[in-house]
Amino acid sequence: MGYPMTNYLEWILDTCGTASQIQHETVKALPTWERMQRRLDPSMRTPHSAAEDHSDDQKYSKPPQRNNGRVKLFLLLGLFCLVLVSAFAFCLPSQSPRSSLLPKFLSNSRGRKSDPHCYRRKCEFMERYKDLYSQEIDDMVAKQRPEVEKGEVYLDFTGASLAGKDQLMAILEHVSSHLYGNSHSVNPSSIRTDREVEKARRMVLDFFNASPRDYSVIFTSGATGGLKIVGETFPWSADSEFVYMKANHNSVLGIREYALQHGGVYTCTDIESLAEQAATKRTMSYDELPGKESAYHLFAFPATCNFSGKKFPLDLIESFHNGSMGSMKGRYLVMLDAAAFVPTAPLDLTKYPADFVPVSFYKMFGFPSGLGCLLVRNEAAELLKKTFFSGGTVVTSTVDLHYHKWRARIGDRFEDGTLPFLNIITLKHGFDVLKQVGMETIKQHTYALAHYCYEEMRAMRHRNGQPVFKFYGDHESNDPDKQGPIINFNCFDPEGAFFDYYKVAELASDNHLHIRSGCSCNPGACYGYLHVPSDIVQVAAEKKQTCGDEMAFIDGKIVGSLRVSLGYLSRFEDIDSFLTFLRATLLNRSAESLS
Repeated sequence: MGYPMTNYLEWILDTCGTASQIQHETVKALPTWERMQRRLDPSMRTPHSAAEDHSDDQKYSKPPQRNNGRVKLFLLLGLFCLVLVSAFAFCLPSQSPRSSLLPKFLSNSRGRKSDPHCYRRKCEFMERYKDLYSQEIDDMVAKQRPEVEKGEVYLDFTGASLAGKDQLMAILEHVSSHLYGNSHSVNPSSIRTDREVEKARRMVLDFFNASPRDYSVIFTSGATGGLKIVGETFPWSADSEFVYMKANHNSVLGIREYALQHGGVYTCTDIESLAEQAATKRTMSYDELPGKESAYHLFAFPATCNFSGKKFPLDLIESFHNGSMGSMKGRYLVMLDAAAFVPTAPLDLTKYPADFVPVSFYKMFGFPSGLGCLLVRNEAAELLKKTFFSGGTVVTSTVDLHYHKWRARIGDRFEDGTLPFLNIITLKHGFDVLKQVGMETIKQHTYALAHYCYEEMRAMRHRNGQPVFKFYGDHESNDPDKQGPIINFNCFDPEGAFFDYYKVAELASDNHLHIRSGCSCNPGACYGYLHVPSDIVQVAAEKKQTCGDEMAFIDGKIVGSLRVSLGYLSRFEDIDSFLTFLRATLLNRSAESLS
């Protein structure tokens, strides 16, 4: 079943021998990884007494005589069960043509728990990353993620995080223990709702270290909803410029339509171009710059690229605010897309005061979905020009006269209709989990897993020495401040031909591995890394249905990739299962064999 039978027998003997050596009280108090080391390293074992281990040739202390019969019985029973399970597994028919390509042991990830090789690899990993990997998170995963016991391996945290079991139970208890009603009234349930929603606003501000004097929270359907608000209400003019990084999400690119609609222009840029522009600007006087002083411009960039995981310097915010960057006269405001950043890294808005910061809460802690917010600087919010008004956004309006009065508080003006108040109330339990673990701990924990996974993948070679993977990102920096816990890649066969990433993703799905394929709604990063020219992108648009559909090649050019992303509920076993899948599926196999 993938490993020699002798390895299993050695492990059973080693385990049984170890059990009789280690004092129960001592072992129980040790951290999990130290207990693993003691099981694997005889030199760390504690004998029952010094008299039992006085021979240099004796590897283990002799177990008490009264347990010999029991140990032999357990060994025989274990061996008998192992033979039966092995024979049964080899006789099972394949469930699909794709699964027939893989070893039988991959058909159920629960088998990883009894894999002695995984056990040893984890011990080595824990020793290597003991200062980064969180034992607290490792211990809580089995309790908080029941699907782990069903063999599911979730590796798409940038798409959506997972909600822990305790978090969901706390939410159920919370909403079922109190009566909450629609706000905009003075009845008890409405007042209770208003009070809880205000607590949620303050909790969001506190989490991002933003003062209510400087920032307001506008609840939205998600990060995209926040981006849309800014695009619709920004004070665009014919003199405005919308500047954005190439690696922005599609939802950011859509804002350029508003700039163009008002006669403005847009500029697609990158870090290198911005640096050159800043150097040129230092040689010019302000009067030499084009444009008008009264114009407002918008610069948008992602804190973390959702495609590659590359992180961008947050100092860009100050550079545009103080005028050292930006090619035109006028005032530049900054939008920081933090959706892929805040689930695994702390964000301090006092230190990095972006004007607009959209986030999605389900990407942070899984539940509720369809809810996010726009954190907006109060000074910048006063510049936004909202046209549509609705229930909840105005104090009053008249039917026959063209008159309405906006509500005084900034956030209220942009939250059209009834808020999803029950969802907002449950945010407390998600934030409680993140605060309990600690964002810096989550950052180091996910970095350890991503770095290990990248190093293991980079070391993989086909029999002829050909690398198996092509990576996209800044992994070589070995710095969690420059590369987030995302691994984006494509796969090579021994002849250097690309595997069809969609076929690889299908095989991963057959083996309960949840990964993402396509362009991750980030065409700038995707086609930039893949060197796909714009004319081929236009051809692809005529043939493809979505950015993640099964069309992996256009005119022989690969137009997508695979993405693995980690979160606070990721652990070593997830990565080990993924790496085992890659080795079993791709090594020394031709690209055509997966077609």
